[in-house]
Amino acid sequence: MKNLAAGYIGIVLTAVCAFALMSGCDGGGGGSSSSAVVDIAGSWSGSYENEETGEHVSISATVDQDGSGVVIKTTKGNPPGQSLSGSMDGNANLTMTDAGDGEVWTSFTPTTAGRIVITDFTYQPQAGDSNDVPRKIIDLRR
Repeated sequence: MKNLAAGYIGIVLTAVCAFALMSGCDGGGGGSSSSAVVDIAGSWSGSYENEETGEHVSISATVDQDGSGVVIKTTKGNPPGQSLSGSMDGNANLTMTDAGDGEVWTSFTPTTAGRIVITDFTYQPQAGDSNDVPRKIIDLRR
């Protein structure tokens, strides 16, 4: 009887170990952050706003994407905000450089397949500035 019980325990332990190995091995190496890049290539529409000057214009944009590399070209009539290039990280955050003035624009929330929002401060915040430093904002949807 002891040999029979030991045999059942061995079978159960083997099955549990096999299940644990199969369900736990996804090749990801652990961690919970996603390395998937959101597909944002294509046509977009939205707005450009400069909080300092009050400028607010409707724009269209074309987004080209090659993996994590991203280029945004807008219909805005003059820089900044006409042509930006940069990348998307594994959390779908964008870091873009404006071809017009060299400023860096970033997304403060993850980009989705339906919305891109990138911003740039109109001037470099200094120690003692309030949290209300004006920004330039491109807000695109599709």
